[in-house]
Amino acid sequence: MSILKKILIIDDDETTCYLNKIFLEEMQVTEDVECLLNADEAFTYLKNLCSGGSYDESGPDLILLDINMPIMNGFELLEKVKQLERVGELCAQRIIMYTSSIHPRDVERANKLGVLAYVQKPLTEHKLKSVMEAYHKQAS
Repeated sequence: MSILKKILIIDDDETTCYLNKIFLEEMQVTEDVECLLNADEAFTYLKNLCSGGSYDESGPDLILLDINMPIMNGFELLEKVKQLERVGELCAQRIIMYTSSIHPRDVERANKLGVLAYVQKPLTEHKLKSVMEAYHKQAS
């Protein structure tokens, strides 16, 4: 597995963010893991990267996005991101819906929105390997 530059975790559960950050660092799949605890903050972060034209240089290679968050859920964030000029679609293709939901409606909606993968919590070595394979396949 080649090492990614950055993985962004967007999840309102601070403990989940912390544990996933440690797990990703221990698995040595990325140089940097950043956690954002709400979708509004994440949208502002991604919008600034896109509008500044620096997404390719400093944007995340993968984004783990939780669905169930207060104020703005993961699907609402994904729909807003897809509307960003220049890189909205590219950004969406780097998103892994990472959630506790196993509802078929959520899986179908995520697929229609063009995410890279849909992964049920918790993150495991096997799931991470599948995500990395999907990322490298899509990137080639």
